[in-house]
Order: sequence, then C-alpha cells, then structure tokens
Amino acid sequence: MAAEPQTSSLESREQVQSVPLAVYDFDGTLLAGKSPVILTRTLFFEHALGPLDTLLIALWGLAYKMHVPPNEAWVRGRVFHAFKGRPKDDVDKYLEYFYEEKIAHRLRPVLIDRIAKDRAEGCVVFTVSATFEPIVNHMAELGVVDYQVATRMQVDSRGRYKAKVDGLPVEGDEKLAALRRFADAKYGPGGWHIRRAYSDHYSDKPLLFAAEEAIAVHPDTGLRNAAKRNGWEIIDD
Repeated sequence: MAAEPQTSSLESREQVQSVPLAVYDFDGTLLAGKSPVILTRTLFFEHALGPLDTLLIALWGLAYKMHVPPNEAWVRGRVFHAFKGRPKDDVDKYLEYFYEEKIAHRLRPVLIDRIAKDRAEGCVVFTVSATFEPIVNHMAELGVVDYQVATRMQVDSRGRYKAKVDGLPVEGDEKLAALRRFADAKYGPGGWHIRRAYSDHYSDKPLLFAAEEAIAVHPDTGLRNAAKRNGWEIIDD
C-alpha cells in the first residue's frame, strides 16, 4: 500500500494561519423572508414608491420564482427610485430603522444558534447578500455577524443616492467573487478558507461548492436536489 503523502511543516503552518469563515446568505436563509420584498411593501404603504414601480418589481419577483434569468441590477434600481436624489446619510439611517423595525425579529433562531456555534469553533462570520448594503451593515454593527458583503448603490458627487447599482449586485457567481475580493484584501490571498456556507437558493451553488461544509436552509427545489446529491445538510426548522 502506498504511503500517505506527508504534509510539510510549511503547509501545516499555512493551514493553521488560514482564517476559517462561516458564510451566510441573508434573504431566505438567515432571514425568514426577503428583505427587498419587505422593503418594497413598506415603501409602497408609506407612499414612497409608486404603483408602477411596485407592479414592475412584483412581476420581476414572479419571474425570479419561475427561474427566469433575473436582471438583479434593474430591480434594485427600481426599488431605489424611492431614494433617488436623497442624501446617503438620511437613507442609510432609514434603512437602519427598517432593519430594526421590520427585519430583526425575522432572523431565524436556529441560524442565530449556528452563528454562536461557528464562532465558538473559531470561525469569522460573514453575510454575503444581494440586498442593500446599509441593511446588513447595520446588522454587522449590532454584532449579529462580523462582516458583510452586499449590494452597494451609486452615490453622486453631492452625496445623494442614484437609482443605480455600483458595480454588480452581489448575487450568484458574484457572491463568491465579492467575498474573495474582501477576504483577500483583509487576510491576504490564501489566508482564509470557507469552513461553512449556508444558503436557501440554487443560484448560490458556487459559494456552497467552495465551502468545506455546505448547508441548505429551507432550500428551493433546485438546491434541495443538489444538497441530496452531494450529501449536504438540510435545515428545515
């Protein structure tokens, strides 16, 4: 029988130094619900978002459920029509209030327990999300997670929001790419690894496959099937 390959002392040190990350999708995973949907509904009832925008966003959501390839940048721009031309600081404060009043109580208790478990095992906890950055940034400020990577909207030279995404929405393949950019900048290339990744949607498979351990949370049909094929844990609590 061939001898097992030996790990060099340098490789051992690199593995010890590599920071383990626990990475959570936000909407539908950590959050029982979809924050852009809740935000759209809230803005509509506050008369901050018009009926046409609301209808178009609803139609986009229907297409998304039917797995029609979505234009993530377009729908986020539509939602941000409510904030176009308003000072960034004012909008960010509104979205912090929105998190506290409409979102915080919807966080899944089972995943809050998982976050505690991941931290106890030495993981740094990230949320990587297509939702708007100020929402999950406030969650990070409150200590629910350690860091966030989310969709950022453009700001003009006067410090006022535009109704356009800055770069790409943090969705699908871009979740792993955006996480890699952030983690490489913070820990250095090769200085981190994804210990666990949690998601509810088939579009997050690149992130899940990059993890040592993938967990499907209330998964859609596509992700549930992938989880069964690959022996991933499924959380339906």
